[in-house]
Amino acid sequence: ERIHGANPTLAGLPLPGLIGLIGTPRRDDWHSRRGRLSADARGAMHRSPAARWRAIALLAAIVGAGASAYLLVEYVTGQPGLSLTGTGCDLVRASDFAYPLGIPLPLIGLVFYLAAAWLVLRTVGSPMSAGVPATTALAVAAAVGATASMLLTGIELFVIGAFCSWCLVQAAASLVLLGAALALARSDDAADAEARSSRARQQVARALDADRARHRVGRQVVEQDDMLAALHAQLADACHLRALRIDGD
Repeated sequence: ERIHGANPTLAGLPLPGLIGLIGTPRRDDWHSRRGRLSADARGAMHRSPAARWRAIALLAAIVGAGASAYLLVEYVTGQPGLSLTGTGCDLVRASDFAYPLGIPLPLIGLVFYLAAAWLVLRTVGSPMSAGVPATTALAVAAAVGATASMLLTGIELFVIGAFCSWCLVQAAASLVLLGAALALARSDDAADAEARSSRARQQVARALDADRARHRVGRQVVEQDDMLAALHAQLADACHLRALRIDGD
Protein backbone atom coordinates (compact mmCIF):
# COMPACT_ATOMS: atom_id res chain seq x y z
CA GLU A 1 0.00 0.00 0.00
CA ARG A 2 2.82 2.34 0.76
CA ILE A 3 4.34 1.63 -2.61
CA HIS A 4 1.06 2.24 -4.48
CA GLY A 5 0.32 5.34 -2.45
CA ALA A 6 3.72 6.89 -3.17
CA ASN A 7 3.92 9.83 -5.56
CA PRO A 8 7.26 9.39 -7.38
CA THR A 9 8.97 12.45 -8.80
CA LEU A 10 11.65 13.23 -11.37
CA ALA A 11 13.71 16.41 -11.10
CA GLY A 12 11.19 17.72 -8.58
CA LEU A 13 8.16 17.24 -10.92
CA PRO A 14 5.34 14.73 -10.29
CA LEU A 15 5.62 11.83 -12.71
CA PRO A 16 1.94 11.86 -13.86
CA GLY A 17 2.14 15.56 -14.79
CA LEU A 18 5.52 15.08 -16.42
CA ILE A 19 4.23 12.18 -18.55
CA GLY A 20 1.25 14.29 -19.64
CA LEU A 21 3.60 17.13 -20.56
CA ILE A 22 5.72 14.75 -22.64
CA GLY A 23 2.69 13.32 -24.45
CA THR A 24 1.28 16.72 -25.47
CA PRO A 25 2.31 17.40 -29.11
CA ARG A 26 3.53 20.83 -30.10
CA ARG A 27 1.51 22.92 -32.60
CA ASP A 28 2.46 22.77 -36.22
CA ASP A 29 2.37 26.12 -38.04
CA TRP A 30 2.78 25.03 -41.66
CA HIS A 31 -0.90 25.87 -42.40
CA SER A 32 -0.33 29.48 -41.41
CA ARG A 33 2.82 29.59 -43.54
CA ARG A 34 0.86 28.32 -46.52
CA GLY A 35 -1.73 31.07 -45.95
CA ARG A 36 1.00 33.70 -45.91
CA LEU A 37 2.45 32.38 -49.16
CA SER A 38 -0.99 32.50 -50.81
CA ALA A 39 -1.49 36.08 -49.65
CA ASP A 40 1.92 37.05 -51.04
CA ALA A 41 1.06 35.49 -54.41
CA ARG A 42 -2.25 37.35 -54.57
CA GLY A 43 -0.53 40.62 -53.65
CA ALA A 44 2.05 40.11 -56.42
CA MET A 45 -0.72 39.60 -58.96
CA HIS A 46 -2.56 42.74 -57.81
CA ARG A 47 0.63 44.77 -58.26
CA SER A 48 0.81 43.72 -61.95
CA PRO A 49 1.08 46.55 -64.55
CA ALA A 50 -1.87 45.02 -66.42
CA ALA A 51 -4.26 47.45 -64.71
CA ARG A 52 -2.31 50.43 -66.06
CA TRP A 53 -2.32 49.13 -69.64
CA ARG A 54 -5.99 48.24 -69.34
CA ALA A 55 -6.82 51.81 -68.31
CA ILE A 56 -4.81 53.21 -71.23
CA ALA A 57 -6.54 50.90 -73.70
CA LEU A 58 -9.96 51.83 -72.34
CA LEU A 59 -9.16 55.54 -72.56
CA ALA A 60 -7.97 55.15 -76.17
CA ALA A 61 -11.19 53.31 -77.05
CA ILE A 62 -13.29 56.06 -75.46
CA VAL A 63 -11.39 58.79 -77.33
CA GLY A 64 -11.73 56.92 -80.62
CA ALA A 65 -15.44 56.32 -80.03
CA GLY A 66 -15.95 60.00 -79.21
CA ALA A 67 -14.21 61.15 -82.40
CA SER A 68 -16.17 58.65 -84.49
CA ALA A 69 -19.45 59.70 -82.89
CA TYR A 70 -18.73 63.37 -83.62
CA LEU A 71 -17.95 62.56 -87.27
CA LEU A 72 -21.08 60.42 -87.52
CA VAL A 73 -23.20 63.40 -86.46
CA GLU A 74 -21.60 65.45 -89.25
CA TYR A 75 -22.19 62.67 -91.79
CA VAL A 76 -25.84 62.26 -90.78
CA THR A 77 -26.71 65.97 -90.61
CA GLY A 78 -24.52 67.04 -93.50
CA GLN A 79 -23.51 70.14 -91.60
CA PRO A 80 -19.83 71.11 -91.34
CA GLY A 81 -18.42 70.91 -87.85
CA LEU A 82 -15.28 71.89 -86.03
CA SER A 83 -12.13 71.09 -88.02
CA LEU A 84 -8.54 71.99 -87.23
CA THR A 85 -7.49 71.32 -90.84
CA GLY A 86 -9.76 73.84 -92.57
CA THR A 87 -12.01 72.17 -95.09
CA GLY A 88 -10.20 68.83 -94.78
CA CYS A 89 -13.11 67.07 -93.07
CA ASP A 90 -15.56 68.30 -95.76
CA LEU A 91 -13.29 67.07 -98.56
CA VAL A 92 -12.88 63.65 -96.94
CA ARG A 93 -16.63 63.35 -96.32
CA ALA A 94 -17.36 64.22 -99.96
CA SER A 95 -14.95 61.57 -101.32
CA ASP A 96 -15.91 58.10 -102.55
CA PHE A 97 -14.06 56.52 -99.58
CA ALA A 98 -16.39 58.03 -96.96
CA TYR A 99 -19.19 55.50 -97.56
CA PRO A 100 -17.77 51.99 -98.10
CA LEU A 101 -20.68 49.72 -99.15
CA GLY A 102 -23.00 52.64 -98.47
CA ILE A 103 -22.13 52.68 -94.73
CA PRO A 104 -20.86 55.92 -93.19
CA LEU A 105 -17.24 55.33 -92.26
CA PRO A 106 -17.58 56.91 -88.78
CA LEU A 107 -20.31 54.37 -87.96
CA ILE A 108 -17.83 51.55 -88.61
CA GLY A 109 -15.28 53.32 -86.42
CA LEU A 110 -17.82 53.81 -83.63
CA VAL A 111 -18.79 50.13 -83.64
CA PHE A 112 -15.12 49.15 -83.63
CA TYR A 113 -14.18 51.31 -80.65
CA LEU A 114 -17.24 50.26 -78.66
CA ALA A 115 -16.31 46.62 -79.32
CA ALA A 116 -12.72 47.37 -78.27
CA ALA A 117 -13.94 48.95 -75.02
CA TRP A 118 -16.08 45.88 -74.36
CA LEU A 119 -13.07 43.60 -74.92
CA VAL A 120 -11.00 45.72 -72.53
CA LEU A 121 -13.66 45.27 -69.85
CA ARG A 122 -13.80 41.54 -70.59
CA THR A 123 -10.14 41.21 -69.65
CA VAL A 124 -11.04 42.11 -66.05
CA GLY A 125 -13.58 39.49 -65.01
CA SER A 126 -13.70 37.05 -67.95
CA PRO A 127 -10.27 36.01 -69.21
CA MET A 128 -11.86 34.15 -72.16
CA SER A 129 -14.00 35.57 -74.95
CA ALA A 130 -15.56 33.10 -77.43
CA GLY A 131 -12.97 30.51 -76.45
CA VAL A 132 -10.07 32.92 -77.01
CA PRO A 133 -8.19 34.83 -74.29
CA ALA A 134 -9.72 38.31 -74.06
CA THR A 135 -6.29 39.95 -74.22
CA THR A 136 -5.51 38.07 -77.44
CA ALA A 137 -8.86 39.02 -78.97
CA LEU A 138 -8.27 42.64 -77.99
CA ALA A 139 -4.77 42.66 -79.51
CA VAL A 140 -6.05 41.16 -82.80
CA ALA A 141 -8.94 43.64 -82.99
CA ALA A 142 -6.63 46.56 -82.19
CA ALA A 143 -4.20 45.43 -84.91
CA VAL A 144 -7.02 45.29 -87.47
CA GLY A 145 -8.32 48.71 -86.42
CA ALA A 146 -4.87 50.33 -86.47
CA THR A 147 -4.17 48.85 -89.92
CA ALA A 148 -7.46 50.20 -91.28
CA SER A 149 -6.79 53.62 -89.74
CA MET A 150 -3.31 53.79 -91.27
CA LEU A 151 -4.74 52.74 -94.64
CA LEU A 152 -7.37 55.49 -94.51
CA THR A 153 -4.77 58.05 -93.44
CA GLY A 154 -2.66 57.04 -96.44
CA ILE A 155 -5.69 57.49 -98.71
CA GLU A 156 -6.23 60.96 -97.28
CA LEU A 157 -2.59 61.84 -97.91
CA PHE A 158 -2.01 60.34 -101.35
CA VAL A 159 -5.48 60.14 -102.94
CA ILE A 160 -7.74 62.81 -101.45
CA GLY A 161 -4.96 65.25 -100.68
CA ALA A 162 -6.60 66.49 -97.47
CA PHE A 163 -6.68 65.50 -93.81
CA CYS A 164 -9.63 65.40 -91.44
CA SER A 165 -8.59 66.38 -87.92
CA TRP A 166 -11.08 63.98 -86.31
CA CYS A 167 -9.83 61.15 -88.51
CA LEU A 168 -6.32 61.88 -87.28
CA VAL A 169 -7.56 61.79 -83.67
CA GLN A 170 -9.14 58.38 -84.12
CA ALA A 171 -6.05 57.13 -85.99
CA ALA A 172 -3.86 58.18 -83.05
CA ALA A 173 -6.31 56.49 -80.68
CA SER A 174 -6.09 53.28 -82.70
CA LEU A 175 -2.27 53.27 -82.41
CA VAL A 176 -2.42 53.88 -78.65
CA LEU A 177 -5.04 51.14 -78.35
CA LEU A 178 -2.80 48.74 -80.27
CA GLY A 179 0.23 49.48 -78.11
CA ALA A 180 -1.74 49.12 -74.87
CA ALA A 181 -3.39 45.90 -76.07
CA LEU A 182 -0.04 44.32 -76.93
CA ALA A 183 1.44 45.41 -73.59
CA LEU A 184 -1.63 44.05 -71.80
CA ALA A 185 -1.26 40.70 -73.55
CA ARG A 186 2.42 40.53 -72.55
CA SER A 187 1.69 41.48 -68.95
CA ASP A 188 -1.10 38.90 -68.86
CA ASP A 189 1.35 36.22 -70.00
CA ALA A 190 3.85 37.41 -67.39
CA ALA A 191 1.15 37.28 -64.70
CA ASP A 192 0.25 33.71 -65.70
CA ALA A 193 3.91 32.71 -65.54
CA GLU A 194 4.27 34.35 -62.12
CA ALA A 195 1.13 32.60 -60.89
CA ARG A 196 2.47 29.22 -62.05
CA SER A 197 5.81 29.96 -60.40
CA SER A 198 4.05 30.99 -57.20
CA ARG A 199 2.02 27.77 -57.16
CA ALA A 200 5.21 25.77 -57.65
CA ARG A 201 6.89 27.64 -54.77
CA GLN A 202 3.89 26.97 -52.56
CA GLN A 203 4.02 23.26 -53.36
CA VAL A 204 7.72 23.14 -52.54
CA ALA A 205 7.14 25.07 -49.31
CA ARG A 206 4.34 22.71 -48.28
CA ALA A 207 6.52 19.70 -48.99
CA LEU A 208 9.39 21.16 -46.95
CA ASP A 209 7.07 22.06 -44.08
CA ALA A 210 5.57 18.58 -44.09
CA ASP A 211 9.06 17.04 -44.08
CA ARG A 212 10.13 19.26 -41.18
CA ALA A 213 6.93 18.36 -39.32
CA ARG A 214 7.69 14.66 -39.76
CA HIS A 215 11.21 15.21 -38.45
CA ARG A 216 9.88 17.11 -35.43
CA VAL A 217 7.41 14.34 -34.66
CA GLY A 218 10.20 11.78 -34.97
CA ARG A 219 12.40 13.74 -32.57
CA GLN A 220 9.53 14.09 -30.12
CA VAL A 221 8.91 10.33 -30.21
CA VAL A 222 12.59 9.62 -29.56
CA GLU A 223 12.71 12.15 -26.72
CA GLN A 224 9.55 10.69 -25.19
CA ASP A 225 10.97 7.17 -25.40
CA ASP A 226 14.19 8.28 -23.70
CA MET A 227 12.34 10.09 -20.94
CA LEU A 228 9.94 7.19 -20.41
CA ALA A 229 12.91 4.83 -20.18
CA ALA A 230 14.49 7.12 -17.58
CA LEU A 231 11.19 7.24 -15.69
CA HIS A 232 10.90 3.47 -15.71
CA ALA A 233 14.45 3.16 -14.43
CA GLN A 234 13.81 5.67 -11.65
CA LEU A 235 10.56 3.96 -10.73
CA ALA A 236 12.34 0.64 -10.55
CA ASP A 237 15.05 2.15 -8.33
CA ALA A 238 12.44 3.79 -6.11
CA CYS A 239 10.53 0.52 -5.77
CA HIS A 240 13.73 -1.34 -4.99
CA LEU A 241 14.74 1.18 -2.32
CA ARG A 242 11.24 1.07 -0.83
CA ALA A 243 11.35 -2.69 -0.70
CA LEU A 244 14.77 -2.58 1.04
CA ARG A 245 13.43 -0.12 3.63
CA ILE A 246 10.40 -2.31 4.30
CA ASP A 247 12.64 -5.36 4.71
CA GLY A 248 14.89 -3.40 7.05
CA ASP A 249 11.88 -2.37 9.19
